[in-house]
Amino acid sequence: MYGQFDGPMTDSRLNTLIRDLNGIPARRKNAIKVLSERNEPKIVTRLLKEVVKKDQDLRISVLRILGRKEDERIERVLLKLLEEKNGGDVTAEICSTLGKCGRSRDSIRALIELTGNGNAEVTIKAKAAIGKIKNRRIHSEERRDPAHTKKEKLVTMAEIKGTIDDIKTRNTAFMKAGDELLEKMREISRKAHTAPKKARKGRKGRRTNS
Repeated sequence: MYGQFDGPMTDSRLNTLIRDLNGIPARRKNAIKVLSERNEPKIVTRLLKEVVKKDQDLRISVLRILGRKEDERIERVLLKLLEEKNGGDVTAEICSTLGKCGRSRDSIRALIELTGNGNAEVTIKAKAAIGKIKNRRIHSEERRDPAHTKKEKLVTMAEIKGTIDDIKTRNTAFMKAGDELLEKMREISRKAHTAPKKARKGRKGRRTNS
């Protein structure tokens, strides 16, 4: 279908491929294939513009392509996206993409935060991505400095544990505040339930005396 795209990726050809990401399944599948296989920097630049748009289906397709690219810009943009409100499907796909291309401790921290957001799919994909990034970091250190590998493992695990403990602390504080609020509401309800009864007795007594 895209034999005519064997040459240089022109703006016109790129526009057609991006448009087909929202087309019928056959065209979308082929567009993903072509964009994933081509390595021109301009493709990543364009995809990073598309991934912030509101169209959820388009964003998911773009994220799947970005997961097959090696470009340091991708991780930065994805971490920025996680600071915004996204649908559960998009957030889950961001996690998967970070698992494929993420390398930084910032990504690990962000993903750990997502393991407690209440969405089962996001939690599963975030945990899987954490493991992939952690392994990528360790293997990278092994190639550069084998003696540093053990230290990197310890630092990564300590960092993960610290973030998890922080989440647990915040959740405990939240639950305590919720219990206190619930008790206050119960107290207000008890007072409101008692006050009208006294008033009715007073009115009844006055009618009896008259």
